[in-house]
Amino acid sequence: VYKLTQLLKSNFYRDLNNKTQEFADSIQRFATARNYKLKVFSIGSIFWLAFADKEKIQTSEDIDPASMEKFKIFHRELLNRGVYLGPSGYEVGFVSSAHSKIELEKAKRAIFESLDITFRTPRPGEDNRSIE
Repeated sequence: VYKLTQLLKSNFYRDLNNKTQEFADSIQRFATARNYKLKVFSIGSIFWLAFADKEKIQTSEDIDPASMEKFKIFHRELLNRGVYLGPSGYEVGFVSSAHSKIELEKAKRAIFESLDITFRTPRPGEDNRSIE
């Protein structure tokens, strides 16, 4: 019953959408400020990241399969920081009304740190000296 009463509050979905949009926007601002090839998208309480510079990604076919190497590094680094995101770069993440500001800030910090590591890690075949 409690969950249903929360869902029926007049601003519930608007507030959840705003929370998700702010979360996604802050990640995008971080990536843009560092010139990282990353786009963050959101609809409602759903968000997804793509290691690409496309303005629109709506289907899995829009994602370059080669970008999954970056996602693997990113995912591992998030797990090392206690943040779980689906293990595939083709999946979406969710923001819930249960996520507090503190939890979302912790997740953002982990994402920022993980992106820094991801983008300094060379791809297979690249010169490893560039990250020293």
